Amino acid sequence: MKPHKSMKYMVAEKQVLIPLSACFFIIIFLVLNFLFNTLRQLTQTAFSELFDPKLFYLSLSFISQMNTNQYAMLYCMMFITCLLMGKLIYRENEKFNA
Repeated sequence: MKPHKSMKYMVAEKQVLIPLSACFFIIIFLVLNFLFNTLRQLTQTAFSELFDPKLFYLSLSFISQMNTNQYAMLYCMMFITCLLMGKLIYRENEKFNA
C-alpha cells in the first residue's frame, strides 16, 4: 500500500500555488471593483438633486469599469496590496518547496 502524501507535498509537486493564487486575487480584485462601483452608483443616486432624481441601476460593466483618473489613489492602494499578497504567497511557496 502506498503511503498517503499530505496536501502540502501534493501542491508543492504540482507547482500550482502561484497560478492558483494569482487567479484568486484577480477574482477578488474584480469583485471589489464591482462593489466599489456599485456603492459609488448608489451614493450618486441617493444624493442626487431632489427635483431631478437619477435612477439606481446595476450593470455587469461595473466589474471591468475602472475610473483610474478619478480614483487613482484607491487603485494604487489595491495594486500595492496585490503585490504584497503576491510576495507573501511566493514566500509561502518557497516554504512548500523546502
